[in-house]
Amino acid sequence: MKEIKNILRGSDRYIYLILSDGTTERTDAARLEPIAAGDDWNEISDDAKRAARDILKDIAREKETAKEEAENRETCRSIAEELEAYAAGDCVKCPHCDKLHYKHDFEEEETEDGETVYKCPDCGEIIDDPDDLETLSIYDYFEDNDIFNTEYRIDDRGDLSSVEIMIACGGPNIYIDTEKDAVCLYWWGSVAQYPISSEAADAVEEWARECREAMR
Repeated sequence: MKEIKNILRGSDRYIYLILSDGTTERTDAARLEPIAAGDDWNEISDDAKRAARDILKDIAREKETAKEEAENRETCRSIAEELEAYAAGDCVKCPHCDKLHYKHDFEEEETEDGETVYKCPDCGEIIDDPDDLETLSIYDYFEDNDIFNTEYRIDDRGDLSSVEIMIACGGPNIYIDTEKDAVCLYWWGSVAQYPISSEAADAVEEWARECREAMR
């Protein structure tokens, strides 16, 4: 019976069993658990058991890192989509409950008279006239959200070239960066970002430009 002498994880991310006859056998992570426990049908060296345990730990860390990266990107995506909605005038406030929604969230219903009315997805109240829905702008976005720091980037003519606005701090730090046209997240060694349109970036810069002028 062959003995598993050692286990290596190649640069191609595949796992290789080094056998006592000098040959190698490619396998997957599922095979490592019985090897680490010494329950595989082959003879297993102590080096192979240790290697199996180490590789399993590495794989678990990689999965956790991938999960965190996906969650961080999702956070950036959610903020970017909200920012886009404010900038495009697609974010509205219900006149009955004052809750914020996207325009497409309101259900259209037809009355007996054939008129179209809108139902709030939160309170369920009917809005007869779409003009009664308060359309919010990028100015409302920054009024409704915390701003921890604003970095104005000025060109050689003294004009605003781009701006970086910190909207979350301490865990994680999140910025709207119009130079990158993105929502950016930094948390320890983790970095994530999600793009915003040039129109949304322009709206943010216009808001920042007015804020800067007001401080002069």
